[in-house]
Amino acid sequence: MPAQISSEQLLTVPPDKLLHQTTIIADDSFLSYFAEKTIKENMQNKLGSHVSKQIYKSQDHLAIRAQLLSQDMFSNSQAHILVIKGNDLKHEPLIKLISETKDIPILFILEKVAPAQKKTKSFLQLVKQTIVVLTKSLSGKKAQIWLSSLAKYHQIQMAPHLIEALCIHLDWDLSSMSQLIERMKHENIRKVQSLEEALPHIL
Repeated sequence: MPAQISSEQLLTVPPDKLLHQTTIIADDSFLSYFAEKTIKENMQNKLGSHVSKQIYKSQDHLAIRAQLLSQDMFSNSQAHILVIKGNDLKHEPLIKLISETKDIPILFILEKVAPAQKKTKSFLQLVKQTIVVLTKSLSGKKAQIWLSSLAKYHQIQMAPHLIEALCIHLDWDLSSMSQLIERMKHENIRKVQSLEEALPHIL
């Protein structure tokens, strides 16, 4: 069932739910990048297919439509990423394209969407048809939830007091938090109990 999820909820959603069609509304640049990376990796792993990425331009509509609707005889499950700029949401043929590709695994990424463009038929169709991932900048509490879910996703145990201490130490920078967790995962660390234990893994 199509729904909206926030960035801090993304990693708690069962991966199979994000296989079909998802729309990222790009606000915060890092969170948009992270959501795209996470969903793309999930598509590649679960569908066992290459994920092609295109930027929608109204003048290329027919070529993009042909690529999205074409089926590779060697693959049962193709997946796509389609980046759409806010200005292109008003392009009439896009509405039909979104509807006729509803059975194809596509990650839509909406960039530079103005409030008025959220009333366009294309935007409303995506909200109705896909799971929407919001990427607004996270407040302090939500940044802690995001780091906690990231650690849990990679099966690294961290106490709540440590999550808060790391957020403060890393100046609430999500990119630094992501790098830290990636490094711990790479070094096969499964449990961290104090800031002192975590410090050697921070660049």
